[in-house]
Amino acid sequence: MKFFTKEKMLVSQITTQEVENKLNDQLFVRIHKSHLVALREISKISGGQLFLKDGTVLPIGNFYKKNVIDRLE
Repeated sequence: MKFFTKEKMLVSQITTQEVENKLNDQLFVRIHKSHLVALREISKISGGQLFLKDGTVLPIGNFYKKNVIDRLE
């Protein structure tokens, strides 16, 4: 798994599921089978894409989309 922070990228052997189980679900949300993001960093969702405040565009899976939208409200 790759972790991206504002300063650097880190690589770990831990799985996405293991990370998701350890993170505070009030602060982070799964948006795709391969992506977890901090809720405070989400700028908008349009179609099948999620935009972060820093301009990064990530795919958002149909399975996760409703939950992400609900969490942002």
